[in-house]
Amino acid sequence: MIPSVFFKKVNHCGVITLSKPETLNSIDLSMLSAIEEAIDVGLQDDAISHFILKSDVPNIFSAGGDLKQVYAQHQNKDMDKVFLFLEKSYQLNHKINQLKKPFVSFVNGLAMGGGLGLALNSTYTIMFDKALMAMPEVYIGFFPDVGARYFLKRSDDVWGAFLGVTGYRANPADALCSGISTHYVPFLFHDDLVRALIETDITVSPHEGINHIIGLFSAEPPMRSELEAHKREIQDLFSMRQIDEIIPAMHMSKFSWIRRLGEQMTKEASPLSIALAFEILKKGARPASLQMALKQDLRLAHKLIEEGEPIEGTRALLIDKDKAPNWKYKDIYSVPVELIHKLTQPE
Repeated sequence: MIPSVFFKKVNHCGVITLSKPETLNSIDLSMLSAIEEAIDVGLQDDAISHFILKSDVPNIFSAGGDLKQVYAQHQNKDMDKVFLFLEKSYQLNHKINQLKKPFVSFVNGLAMGGGLGLALNSTYTIMFDKALMAMPEVYIGFFPDVGARYFLKRSDDVWGAFLGVTGYRANPADALCSGISTHYVPFLFHDDLVRALIETDITVSPHEGINHIIGLFSAEPPMRSELEAHKREIQDLFSMRQIDEIIPAMHMSKFSWIRRLGEQMTKEASPLSIALAFEILKKGARPASLQMALKQDLRLAHKLIEEGEPIEGTRALLIDKDKAPNWKYKDIYSVPVELIHKLTQPE
């Protein structure tokens, strides 16, 4: 089997590279294990002061979790592997977040779902020109997980709710203004930044050294941020108390891109997933820690998979590709409030 994750020690830096172009770096159980093993090697080596996580697939960081593999395991009734994948994914996100050695993620291309979780739980999340970040789980019948209820709420919960409920693809300017990334660096300086992080000895003070190095290359993003430009509109939308008020308001927005998002959600997304995303990202309280958020994610993932919604969404989008999912509820108005409470309340 050809490896899909490579680890290399270069001077004082542990470089982890995602390389699975045939699945757009969709993360599977073997990749999770390989990334964790690379981190453990780096932690045991006192000469390694920091890590870099990057992709060698052009314009792709990671398309998310390997849903085709999860679907196959579900069809084979191998649920232990399905839940093991989720558990290992959440454990790795927490491990990256808690590392004492700095962990730097380079995102230049599409980063979604579980793959995005690796980047956003890093110490430093650097976006380059072609970076696009999204949590589009509502379109496959799932919910924004990997700690989204924690990291999407760390700045403004209106931004977090908007990103998670709509699946909006955030460019570098959007990501910076909403606080979901730490830096933007022009791609022109990509190789120079890698070289500086690898060749500079920052072992005495790794965090201070990385901050200084990234500061030399970081800049204000040149692209337009729709989130920043329409902050008041988004705040007005998500100040509404119920999701069934927000979607009609999106349809009537004077801004075409918001109307298009509303139309896409209505036509393609799971009403149950939309309601869940709104509950955990807007109405629910922010968990006290990432660890608590991930525990809540795992509990909800178990329940939702038992409901069958993510399996049907994966079938329609990635297996049969008919793009005609048979969602449990025909629209947001049909989703029982009692079910949302049942799924999101602790046992």
